[in-house]
Amino acid sequence: MPGRRPYQWIMRGALCAWVLWAQSWATFSSSPLWRVQNAWETRGECEAHRVKELKRPIAPAQQGKVTIEDDHVVITLSPTERVFIYYVCLPETVDPREPKP
Repeated sequence: MPGRRPYQWIMRGALCAWVLWAQSWATFSSSPLWRVQNAWETRGECEAHRVKELKRPIAPAQQGKVTIEDDHVVITLSPTERVFIYYVCLPETVDPREPKP
C-alpha cells in the first residue's frame, strides 16, 4: 500500500526506529536474501548489536572457512563457492528489499 511502512516493530511498548538487517548471498545463487535480525530504539544500540553479530560464532557449513571482515562475514565452501553475509542498520522506514527509485 502506498505510504504505508512495510512493517512496524513494537518492543517494550515503543515503536523502534532502527532495524538490523542481514543480507546473505552466495556465488552459486542468483539473488540475495534479506532477513530482519532485530530492532532497537536508537541507531547506537543497533550498531552495537551489528558489531556483536559480526563477532558471533558461525557454524561453517560443509567444513567451510569463516572470515570476518569489517561489515560482513565470508564463508568459503570451496575455491569457487562462497557465502557472504552483510549486516546493516537502517531506519525502520527503509526496507532494503524494495526496488530503488
